[in-house]
Amino acid sequence: MQHQVMLVRDLHHLVTTGDKEDREGLANILDFAKCFDRVNTSYLLQVLENQTFGSKFLSWIRLLYVDSKCSLIFNGWGQTALKLTRGVQQGDPLSPFLFALSLEPLGNLLREH
Repeated sequence: MQHQVMLVRDLHHLVTTGDKEDREGLANILDFAKCFDRVNTSYLLQVLENQTFGSKFLSWIRLLYVDSKCSLIFNGWGQTALKLTRGVQQGDPLSPFLFALSLEPLGNLLREH
């Protein structure tokens, strides 16, 4: 809650200070709660293919994220492997970078308009 109050305060400060010229503006407030879990793997791969990364890098990302599975173990009992269809792996040093890249098309769209 404190973050939202600070955000509104900062936004109010930006709007009410400075010169009073007629300027258009836009404020985007995005909530990235559980953001790493929500990255769609197919979308991420499509974004990476549209960038200038080499084929070797893309093949490593495909190896990590295409047809990947996980198994849950609870009280010593294992479950059948589940196919992971979305999300970047938390704790992986590459994940923040991949998440940021997945947002790049949104950033481009906002900059254009």
